[in-house]
Amino acid sequence: MQKQSVLLVAPALLGFLLSTATPKLMAANRCKTKEVQAVVPQNGSSVSGGALLVVNKGGAHVLIQAENLTPGNAYTVWFVYFDDTSKCVTPNHCADVDLTMPAGAPEGVFGRMASAIAGPDGELTFQATLPDFEVSAGSAVHLALFSHGPANTTDLQERARQLLTPEAPALGEPGLGVGTQKGFLVGLAIFDIGSCK
Repeated sequence: MQKQSVLLVAPALLGFLLSTATPKLMAANRCKTKEVQAVVPQNGSSVSGGALLVVNKGGAHVLIQAENLTPGNAYTVWFVYFDDTSKCVTPNHCADVDLTMPAGAPEGVFGRMASAIAGPDGELTFQATLPDFEVSAGSAVHLALFSHGPANTTDLQERARQLLTPEAPALGEPGLGVGTQKGFLVGLAIFDIGSCK
């Protein structure tokens, strides 16, 4: 009888402990999502296409199909994460300013997802997996497509800058660009993670 009562009490105790845990421990970084969004042209470009974001227990899985690109140009895709969009400079409307402001702890975090040179058809498919990456309720993921002009065929250091950096010195020299800005945002897909699933 004592063994049976322990078996009955254990689930109740576990349920109590889980229900009294702080919401931060329970909810933070436990969202799953599967969303499809359009790639919206930026800064007068004619870029189009679609993007898929899947976040599950394996991490974040991303795919972008971009069209109407300039053949021969170098392109990079940047994975941008805003953990709490209400803390952006303009609440719930995060933008590039949130990658550098406030100076001590900007809300946005970003990294290069993929890069390639557009072929004659002006189309590229970019994909990446970020193992163990998780998102929070109220967060956003932006997939930013940058054009870097014609791919350099003679200076391999310059070509590396085109394919590995945003070429935006304002984000931080020398690692993110040197001299004048040469990388420009031409397409953007935005995924708003409203609530956890």
